[in-house]
Amino acid sequence: MLNTNASNTPSVAQQLMGLSFDEIVSIVEQHKQVIASHSDEIKNKDLKISQLTFEVATLKRLKYGKK
Repeated sequence: MLNTNASNTPSVAQQLMGLSFDEIVSIVEQHKQVIASHSDEIKNKDLKISQLTFEVATLKRLKYGKK
C-alpha cells in the first residue's frame, strides 16, 4: 500500500512513478476495498445511533410523559 503519512516520506506521485500500470490498478483496488469497508462501518454506526436516539426518546416519553 502507499504510504500517506506526512513524516518525511515521498509524495504519493513519487511513490507511483516506478510502478507499472497493473501495480497501480492493484493499489487502487485495494484502496477501494478499504473505503467500501469503512463506508459499511459508518452506515452500521449511523444505524446504531438512530436506534439509540429513538430508544432515548421513547424512554424520555415514558419517564416524563408526552408533551
